[in-house]
Amino acid sequence: MRRAALTLFAPTVAVCKFGCASCCAAPITVFWLAGIVSIVFGFLGGPVSLTETSWTTVTLGLALWGIASLWTAIGIRGSGEAQCG
Repeated sequence: MRRAALTLFAPTVAVCKFGCASCCAAPITVFWLAGIVSIVFGFLGGPVSLTETSWTTVTLGLALWGIASLWTAIGIRGSGEAQCG
């Protein structure tokens, strides 16, 4: 359960703890941080400075966060089979 929660909410920590950090921690971190920034930026109005929430930007952030989580899940699952180099 803890592994699944870390994969969903903190993908960088999960891949460093349970997977092969040397091969994919940096790109996962970039996607995850870009997702967080995009979500916050979307709630602040997005790139066009709307007076309300920019749901397109929030959706982009959620998609980036989802990509990071999926990438982590794949990296963790495959790390037992392959040797990290």
